[in-house]
Amino acid sequence: MTLAYVPDDSPAHRLDPRSKLLVQGGFAAAAYAHTTPRGLAALTLVAGGCLRLAGGGPRDVWAYRVAFPVLLVAPSSRARRSARRGSDPPGRSTPASRATASC
Repeated sequence: MTLAYVPDDSPAHRLDPRSKLLVQGGFAAAAYAHTTPRGLAALTLVAGGCLRLAGGGPRDVWAYRVAFPVLLVAPSSRARRSARRGSDPPGRSTPASRATASC
């Protein structure tokens, strides 16, 4: 697994380096803000689109297989923790949960 630059003539390779950094920063901020399963699924689609724009494919994803356990454990542990507490996902509250929070 390396992060070596591989020259190519894909649309992503033709972008200005500053715009590539902006996309990476925006993606990281979105991933930090949207940790729900729906948000992570949407970001997975965005990452796949970025990979296709860069001329990548399944072989390139397989090169990062070492990170897959961490990427799978983190969301599933959060889901289990939320289910165990019986709490609403962050940012979503029901009238009942607001009433018990104020007591």
